[in-house]
Amino acid sequence: MLSSSNDQLVSREPALPGLAILLNAERFARLWAIEQSLPQRPAATMQYVRYKPGRRCIAVYLMSTDSTEYQVVVTAFNRDGWHKHIHTFDGTTCDTNPHRDTDLTDAWISVATFPRDRKIRLLEAFRHPDETRNFVRSFVNKQIDDDHFRVQCVAYKPGRRAVFDVQTSSDHRYAVKVIESSEFEQARRPAEAWEHIRWQLSDRRVELPELIRADQKRRILVSRWLKGRNLAEQMSSVLQSESDPYFRVGTALGELHRSEPAGLIKSRDTVLNSPYSRLASDVATLVPSLSKNARFFANEIEKRIAVHSHLQTPIHGDFYAKQICVDDHSIGILDFDQSRYGSPLQDVGNFIAKVIWNSYRGDFTADQVAEIEDAFRQGYISRCGDLDEAAVELQVAAGLFKCMTHPFRSGMDNWHDHIANILELVSERFERHRTDDRLTPRDSTNAKRPSTALNKSPAPSMFKQQLLRDVPTTWMANALICERARERILRCCPEFSGLDERLVVDHIEPVQVKAGRRCLIRYDLRVAQSQSPDQKISILGKLRFKGVDRHGYSVQQQLHKQGFNELNPNGVSVPRTLGIDPETRIWYQACVPGRSLEQLVASQEETIQPEASKRIAEALATLHCESMIRRCRAWTIDDEVQSLTQRLQSVACKHPGHKAAIGKLIDLANRLSRWLVKEPSVVIHRDFHPSQILLTDEKLYLLDFDLCSYGPAALDAGNFLAHLWELSIRCSQQSSIWMNEATKFLESYQQTLSPGEPIPCNLNAWSWLAFVRHVWISTQISDRAATTGAVIEKALEMVDDLSSS
Repeated sequence: MLSSSNDQLVSREPALPGLAILLNAERFARLWAIEQSLPQRPAATMQYVRYKPGRRCIAVYLMSTDSTEYQVVVTAFNRDGWHKHIHTFDGTTCDTNPHRDTDLTDAWISVATFPRDRKIRLLEAFRHPDETRNFVRSFVNKQIDDDHFRVQCVAYKPGRRAVFDVQTSSDHRYAVKVIESSEFEQARRPAEAWEHIRWQLSDRRVELPELIRADQKRRILVSRWLKGRNLAEQMSSVLQSESDPYFRVGTALGELHRSEPAGLIKSRDTVLNSPYSRLASDVATLVPSLSKNARFFANEIEKRIAVHSHLQTPIHGDFYAKQICVDDHSIGILDFDQSRYGSPLQDVGNFIAKVIWNSYRGDFTADQVAEIEDAFRQGYISRCGDLDEAAVELQVAAGLFKCMTHPFRSGMDNWHDHIANILELVSERFERHRTDDRLTPRDSTNAKRPSTALNKSPAPSMFKQQLLRDVPTTWMANALICERARERILRCCPEFSGLDERLVVDHIEPVQVKAGRRCLIRYDLRVAQSQSPDQKISILGKLRFKGVDRHGYSVQQQLHKQGFNELNPNGVSVPRTLGIDPETRIWYQACVPGRSLEQLVASQEETIQPEASKRIAEALATLHCESMIRRCRAWTIDDEVQSLTQRLQSVACKHPGHKAAIGKLIDLANRLSRWLVKEPSVVIHRDFHPSQILLTDEKLYLLDFDLCSYGPAALDAGNFLAHLWELSIRCSQQSSIWMNEATKFLESYQQTLSPGEPIPCNLNAWSWLAFVRHVWISTQISDRAATTGAVIEKALEMVDDLSSS
């Protein structure tokens, strides 16, 4: 079955009738088994795709059975290409006969088992072991000291090149590269140029492959195999500070750029030889909705690279982890086919870009990206001096742009979503470039920022990178890809439904993430205006992984209609709901202004902060007295104690040193449930704390009603007090401030109560229960782990106050 990405491509490509078969691994394997009369249908795994719109598409499949594995090259032709294939067919370059009527040939498809290749006929010598042995001996006969050796293909691009690993029984090892005629000179010249200074670099602990033979007639390059482990294979291992290879890789690249090989091509990064416009066209073909954005970034990258590429040094030209070998004593660098004189930051940016791509693909965790990047940069700086940060970020964006078609070319499922995500990563790095570019003074000598800027520049959004890995899931793609998010917003938010093409999603940023549970996402929108400046709007999306939170959406919508809006006489509001999208598991609300109490205390805001706790207490009383919610669950003291007990027991299991103290807290919590005075149930927030309130000079906004229930009013007030007490412990330098805010809140809240209400009698108990919950919370948030013991100690001290009350 075709993925949605491949299905869309096939529907847009009528010139290649075999494309639907070529892109469907299961269907191709079935037809191939019939074509070849195979006793067992092989499993087909796509390894590589190359597509020329309207002309042909080539795919490499790994075919596997219980007893063997082999590669096949599948080509889907257009009409002219198929007719030419029929006229030139001689039985030596493919396994399917175009003159026979089969399901494959009827779809204009040819199949060749490797090493058959119509453009690299020399590969035919590798078809049989005896022929292979004789052929290899003919060009390395002076190097091989025995008759026993093995040959394994380690890289292959149909019609372009193949690389073989040749290893003798005496442990001599060689790399044999067989290259298509038009590309041979491009590979030979830099290989010979670097060979002349190989020993100089070896003295600096940088190893290059020794060039043994360059056979121009047969278009073969033979070199010694470098020692060490390929860096790409090490990417999945945990970084170790004492053996971190990435600093050494940076120093090795710096040494490479400082060297002076003779004979390299000297060229500049200009629009004429730039790949970005071509890549933008490829993206436009694969994902038409991304055409405009892809062309924009291609043009911007091309223009800005010309500005930032004054310095020219010898460069590798395709520097990334697969081209690097690491051992204890040196760093080896491979494959100089694209080496020339150019901007050294192209190699720096390309390495970082490929690290990001490898992380996105899942080779290692996203939080390692910043560590790898920083170690690599520092190593490079140790050899070449300070980096121009704006230029580096531009080259990282350029390197990521070159990865845009990788999801399609490597046969990833739902590759159109992945291409959109890579474009998001390009946008993120390009924005960092523009920010650095505005901050960096420039003169004719290409001014550079000091290396200390490395520690100040923001790390890539790990939230976004982690979430993007989930994008094969359609609902996540709908939330995080600009074009698809725009379609969902137009469909699900009545306020925007009539805007159509006038609505643009400029940026998407996850601002809060609870891994595997929920995410708060900001969407920066722009509405095009014909006779005035475009209107910019920001909205929020609340995404829940297990399914859209209909309850929170309904509660907030009802409260807004009941008067908790801009017209509220007390200035108490909730954000306006904009729409709900069950398919994407998200609902949308308006962004509202204001700052939380924590932000006000930190900034010492004189106009808002002194009255903030009083206003919050009055707003809470308003919520309890003036709201009525349909279909709202009930929450009792028994529910609270049961939930608290479960969490405390989990803490005791993980932290046995606190087990005795936690046992006392659990025992008292259970006894408290029998002491409380019965009070009426009202609408309660149930997660009321300082971050759930935003304040301006005139307005107060209540946020996040996901847990809204009917229950005792003292629960909300107690929860707010408990958070202030916890802040006094966690922010010890501001302890007196937070305790003062707690006193002001308590006094103000009690003033809102009518005489004789039972709430004050219960408030101490609910506050203590909420505070004890912070024992568990401190174990769930890394920067609060150090406070667990202090919270337990404080909770035990409060027991006497509870007994007296």
